[in-house]
Parts: sequence; structure tokens; C-alpha cells
Amino acid sequence: MSKKLVVTFAESAVLDLEDIRDYYQEQHVPEIGERFLREIVAL
Repeated sequence: MSKKLVVTFAESAVLDLEDIRDYYQEQHVPEIGERFLREIVAL
């Protein structure tokens, strides 16, 4: 069985990620923002 890795984010980081998502929604390309966030979190 593999071990689970717990990742936490500072509140300021979460707010920054939400701002990124909101920006791309305002630009009418929410899928770009969602993909960008998935790539950031996958690092």
C-alpha cells in the first residue's frame, strides 16, 4: 500500500489561486484558468 501525501496551502496562496481563477472567468475563458490551476497544484 502506498503512503498518502498531505499537501496544505497557506490562506494567502489559496486566495491567489482564486484570484487567478476569477481573472480567467472574467476573460470568458474559465477552462484556461481551471487548467492552469490544475497544473500548478500538480507540481
